[in-house]
Amino acid sequence: MEVEGASLRRAEASGLDLAALVAELPEAGVAGLETTLNLLIAGIGGAGVTTTAAVLAMAAHIDGKQASTLDMTGLAQKGGPVTSHLRFSTADRAIEGPRIPTASLDVLLASDMVVATNAEQLALIDRERTAGFANSRVAPTAEFVMKQTLSFDEARMLKTLDEACPLFAGHDIARIAEALFGDAIYANMMLVGMAHQAGRLPLTTTALDTAIRLNGAAVEKNLSAFHAGRVLFAAPEKILAGLPAANAVDPAGEMDLDTRIAFLGRELAAYQDEAYAKRFLDTVAAVRAADERAGNGTLRLTRTLADGLYGRWPTRTSTRSRGFTRSPTSAPG
Repeated sequence: MEVEGASLRRAEASGLDLAALVAELPEAGVAGLETTLNLLIAGIGGAGVTTTAAVLAMAAHIDGKQASTLDMTGLAQKGGPVTSHLRFSTADRAIEGPRIPTASLDVLLASDMVVATNAEQLALIDRERTAGFANSRVAPTAEFVMKQTLSFDEARMLKTLDEACPLFAGHDIARIAEALFGDAIYANMMLVGMAHQAGRLPLTTTALDTAIRLNGAAVEKNLSAFHAGRVLFAAPEKILAGLPAANAVDPAGEMDLDTRIAFLGRELAAYQDEAYAKRFLDTVAAVRAADERAGNGTLRLTRTLADGLYGRWPTRTSTRSRGFTRSPTSAPG
């Protein structure tokens, strides 16, 4: 099916008074450059990884410091793995090669945890000095799209980074960015803000603001995302409490079972109709009854069934195009 004259529907931005929260922040510290400082951005294509690296390099030049970048894109297109190596030094000391050496990483911006926990990236971490800042949302991989199965565990990846980095902060930043700014593309700039407020970047706030403006892309939203990241690191409860109720982030990262089942049912009803959702809910209820009688009390089977069935539930019979808005002149293809 093809929809003409339509555009992707984006989440509505939050009305959070970000300026007031930023005004309450203490001045961020600036990391020293006694030795070369190494930063890695690990993400996926189409999410702004290389653009974020360019902004950071520009900020370094504005501050009168040296910076080198090495973008490792390989065959990546939108959704493929992308990493950017950034190295910072003083103006009078040369940077010896653009690639970060093994076990010498100072800052990790994990825009995508699947990429960040790859063995090649983990080998760069120094367990005594690396500060990690992560987006806990995992983008669907090709395996999930083709088979509706996942061979990775989100909790395990978070634990891996938490244990590897002496300082670690992780949130569902993509979801927060969608709630605050209407698009997950701003997650990378929020990660920059978190690292900056933690005092782990060798860059001033003024230089970062200027570099974002010079980049010229969605300037106001990128500036807001940068400063929202600062607030998220310093006072996460103020950001999370200010999100719209429909987008509120569960701090534990997981809904309880009843809430999850009801949520999935509403999603299917919105996709097609109430009868469609009822088929799903009736199936889950039957399995839950058996799970309660014969299971070990955790209802893990019910949760797994609900998530798996929702992912595999046939949707091609629907003629609706969820996630799009249609103009009055649109016509079905």
